[in-house]
Amino acid sequence: MDLEQTIREKIAKGIASNKTEKAFIINCLEAGINKNELKHLFLNTKTYKNLLKSNEIFTNEIINNFSGRNYLKHFEDLNDKVEKLIITNKAKKLMNSLFSKKYKGLINNESEDIFITLIKSGMTRNELEEGTFKKLSIFESAEQLNNHLVEKYLNTFEYKDIVEQIKESGAELLESGSIVSAKISNYEQMEKLGTEMWCVQRSDRMYDEYTEGADYFIINFDLAKRKHDPRAHTAAIVDTKGEVVEIYDSKDNLIEDSNIKNAIEENTEVIPFENLSWYALERNLDIEKIAIKQNRIEECEKHYEIEIDRDFIKEEIKSMIFNGEASNKQKLLNILTPKELDRMICEENSVFTMYESDPDISKTLHHIISNDDLKPSLISFLNKLDEKDREYRMGELLSCAVFAEINYGTDTMSKMNPIAKSYFDEDKCAQLLISEYFNADLNYTEDSPFRKYILDHHGEKFIPQVIELDTTLPQFLINEKDALKYIKKQDLNEDVKMETMEMVTSMITTDRYLKDERLMSEFNKGLKILDHFGVKKIKTSGKEYLMFLTNATLNQNSPSVKKYFDVLESSEHNLEINNWGKIIFDNSLKELKNKRSGYENITISDTNYYVDKIFESGNQPLINSLVEYIKSDYEYSKNSRFQIEERHDFLSRMNERIDENLNTQKIKQKETKKNAL
Repeated sequence: MDLEQTIREKIAKGIASNKTEKAFIINCLEAGINKNELKHLFLNTKTYKNLLKSNEIFTNEIINNFSGRNYLKHFEDLNDKVEKLIITNKAKKLMNSLFSKKYKGLINNESEDIFITLIKSGMTRNELEEGTFKKLSIFESAEQLNNHLVEKYLNTFEYKDIVEQIKESGAELLESGSIVSAKISNYEQMEKLGTEMWCVQRSDRMYDEYTEGADYFIINFDLAKRKHDPRAHTAAIVDTKGEVVEIYDSKDNLIEDSNIKNAIEENTEVIPFENLSWYALERNLDIEKIAIKQNRIEECEKHYEIEIDRDFIKEEIKSMIFNGEASNKQKLLNILTPKELDRMICEENSVFTMYESDPDISKTLHHIISNDDLKPSLISFLNKLDEKDREYRMGELLSCAVFAEINYGTDTMSKMNPIAKSYFDEDKCAQLLISEYFNADLNYTEDSPFRKYILDHHGEKFIPQVIELDTTLPQFLINEKDALKYIKKQDLNEDVKMETMEMVTSMITTDRYLKDERLMSEFNKGLKILDHFGVKKIKTSGKEYLMFLTNATLNQNSPSVKKYFDVLESSEHNLEINNWGKIIFDNSLKELKNKRSGYENITISDTNYYVDKIFESGNQPLINSLVEYIKSDYEYSKNSRFQIEERHDFLSRMNERIDENLNTQKIKQKETKKNAL
């Protein structure tokens, strides 16, 4: 092991307490993230542990769900989630401290945004209490109070104050109508003029990351908007041609705003390529890569009298897209010929793998299907998929099309529908879109625009499923309000009490409790509490589930297996069932079982995935039960619809894992004996 790796491991050990977090920290350090930023993040996750739990932000789960090795982006995503939640929580605390029960009716959806802005402007509880909140009785509605708070504390930005602030920071002043802007040239200016909701304001490293390819920021203050309006204070990323790439509002949401875009592009000029060349030289950057990223390849070739290899260009574009290094995916795609794009999409096996790190996939989809040169590549890609994969991808495509229509007012869905209907009938298309709603990663609320879209367009198919999962299941299992009261009175340590309450509200058993034998007795108390409220026969060993899962894989023709698996998978949106310890409610799901159609596509790879999770968990009793089942059930596989080679591969792979596990156990036993001596 080299010295640098040893240092990284030592730093990780000093910051985090569990294996997942340590591995994440080591990877982040290797990617160049400062140890102080990592310390700050994980100090926040410990300090605000209960806040994160109550908002269903589970650090380990988020880390495990990251795909790819772009740890700069992974760190940014996790850090942003935590920082935004803390700021929002401060606003809620300030609100709750000022409103007694009597005046809770004076709070509405707009109140939170107003209080977030008050917090960011440095307003204290005492200042508010001595002013407006001494006279709450005079306000008859939330709207009336909000208008008063905005008028008194958060009206509009003052021209004189903003101009002075920009000049003091050293940034270049730009003006266009009611929009006053600052061209940012270093992190110190961003820190003074930005909002802490932006990662580039909180971290000089993140600022450098965003501007490394010669893009720069322009911060905008719209004097015509109230301060609490997220669009009153925005940051735009601008390329070297003076074109706006992306705009973020003060809540760090990606937005479209033609007024801001036009105001900026009227005031900016193309940076001469010679200046770009000096920029690269001063920072020891590869000018060819910058030329590709900025779509200035011809200028680069002319300036240096060279010809940049076409394969190099394609590989760099692919790398930038995969690694999330490019702000504007469309700009890069336009460099490629239709044939090159077609090859890239099809070779990589998924149009969405390319845009995995893009915060707004729907925008890219609209670009592809609206462009006659790019759309054939998407259709060519879909044609090469088998039926199961095509269904999966079509669900993603349709949901992205809905988002594009909702967020940008585009006609993406009307362009996507004919493509979808060339493969599936109308009912199937509706079913694929509805299934995206129940994806456990999406967590749509009752008032979400996506939910409203589905209800408006496919209500007759969607409503029965909403009633079944949103209403029938929770009521059938437990009376949540009574259960929470009961738990609070129990003699449990605080962590277990929180975990048990979490089980009640989301019907989840967490794998870390099943791994730790010291906590099993406490955990069982929690199970008894659930039993007290009529939740029947919860299985926590996982053995029953494994037997079912293997049967499901090796015996496709059993109707009960098909229905049971479909219920478990479809119910994950509400039950939050974890990967390897699925809770089996023996009787409680009967009502749902009868309503579900069969599940047709269980595969060997599904079983491999879950079994891998079990071995990785380190839960020895669970591993032993799996080993026992595999050994005793070998003959059963003869009834499978799978090919002999597939069955043999599955069982051989499991036996390899068994051998690996036995070797690990032997090594541990030797180490234990050695330490004892």
